[in-house]
Amino acid sequence: MLSGNALKVLNLINENVNEFEKLRKSTRLPGKILSGIIEELKNGEFIVEEGNSYKIHKKGELKN
Repeated sequence: MLSGNALKVLNLINENVNEFEKLRKSTRLPGKILSGIIEELKNGEFIVEEGNSYKIHKKGELKN
């Protein structure tokens, strides 16, 4: 199960806030914590890294 912060990051990426610095500013999380959350999401195949940005992987799609 994903933490609240991981869900917040996943939601922001879904809304096209997909660069590390933009995510850090939007979440107000320290860089180390955000890096850990991003790694968790990548390892769980919720997001993929493409260049300097992150995109939702099919598994991470949010349903409304």
